[in-house]
Amino acid sequence: MHKCRFCGKIYKRVKAYNNHILLCQMPIEDMTREIIPSQREMWHLIKKLIKQNNNQQKKIETLERVVNRDVKKINMVDWLNNNIKLSTNLDKWLEEELIVTIEDMFYIFKTDYTRGLHRILSNSIQKDTAPFKAFSHKSKQLYIYNQEKWDKASADNITKIFHIIQCKIIRENCKWEKDLPESIKFNPTLAYLKNNQKLLVTSPKPKERCFKYIQNTIIDLIKINLNDMAKFKFYM
Repeated sequence: MHKCRFCGKIYKRVKAYNNHILLCQMPIEDMTREIIPSQREMWHLIKKLIKQNNNQQKKIETLERVVNRDVKKINMVDWLNNNIKLSTNLDKWLEEELIVTIEDMFYIFKTDYTRGLHRILSNSIQKDTAPFKAFSHKSKQLYIYNQEKWDKASADNITKIFHIIQCKIIRENCKWEKDLPESIKFNPTLAYLKNNQKLLVTSPKPKERCFKYIQNTIIDLIKINLNDMAKFKFYM
């Protein structure tokens, strides 16, 4: 038999007694002196914490499996329309928040058009306020907020984004060319011609690559891990 020296409880098993003594001694001894557990007490406490941690980890893994299974059933368009309203729609964002600078144009000169697209989108998209949503599930899907509602991004939406970006790049180029010497304008150098060619994407296949790149870049910039949204009670 093992009797607790603090409260008088009696235990038949050593394990139960050791677990009890760790908890029972703390309130009393804390009042008089700092408790320094023995190695045996520390060992029992560590084993208990490890067990609790393993149980919590199993619960987390189970919850993640449930979330991963259930999120596949969500109608994301309905969920977005019921839960998220924005003050900025696509048209307003394209006009006011999609910023293209002369530095972006020089960056395209230095690299290429797709890298320029990434720079422009990265600088213009604020994850919480931009009219885009995406989620890190298997099928990459972009959702766009326009005309006060959410919907799946259409080919027209992506084409519109591309054309607005291209127009703003050309606008910056026109501003820059105003200050160029007449000799370059009327007798352009090879570098000048090559740089100007980089600013215009007109062929169908390069355009298609740009459309796909724009959509994938936006998704990568704003996508949310659905496991992080487990606090919402959804059915996916």
